[in-house]
Amino acid sequence: MISEDLNKHIHNIQFKYADFTNSTLNALEYDKCSKQDKIDNSRILSSYIRLLWCYEPFAQKVTYASSFKVFRADSDPITITITIGAQAFVYTGSSDAETIVTTLKGLINSTTETPIDYVADCTANTLYIWTYDAAASFADVTTAVITINTNLDNTVTVTNLENNTSEILNLFNCLTSEQLCSVINSAYEILH
Repeated sequence: MISEDLNKHIHNIQFKYADFTNSTLNALEYDKCSKQDKIDNSRILSSYIRLLWCYEPFAQKVTYASSFKVFRADSDPITITITIGAQAFVYTGSSDAETIVTTLKGLINSTTETPIDYVADCTANTLYIWTYDAAASFADVTTAVITINTNLDNTVTVTNLENNTSEILNLFNCLTSEQLCSVINSAYEILH
C-alpha cells in the first residue's frame, strides 16, 4: 500500500467517525441505544485511527522489488555479485550470511552515482531491494552469482516480489499488510 491510498482510507474513516460520534451522542442523549456498545465502538474506532496513522506505507508506487536469501555453509572467502538490470553490487569477504546482507544493504543505500536509486533493508539472512524509480521494472533481469568459493552449499536465492511487496512493508511495521486491511475493513464495518 502506498501512503496516498492509506491516507484516503484514514481520512474517510475519520470523516465517518465524526458523523458516528455525533449520531452516538444524539442517540445517547435520547437513550435510544445501548450506551456501552456505542462507547465501546467509539473507543475501538479511535484506536483504529491511531493505529492507521502509525502504519508506514511505501512513499509511492514500487516499480521494482526483490529479495535475496543468502545461505552460507562455510567461512571461506566468497564473492557475491547482485546484478539488477545494468547495475551490479558486489560483496567480497568471508563473513556469515547476516553480515553479508548487512554489508550489501549499506553498499546499496550509500550508492548515489547509479542510474536508478535503489533502497535496501535486511532481516537475518535476507536482503530486500526496491525502488520507486520509473526507469526500473519488475521485469528487470536480476541475478545473484557466487564466485571464488566452489562450495555448492553457499547459495543466494533471488525472489521477484512483484506480487508480494507486503513482505517488505512487514519489515518496518508491527502490523502485516493483511492485518492492516483487516483493521480498515473492521473500521468500515463498525461505521456502517
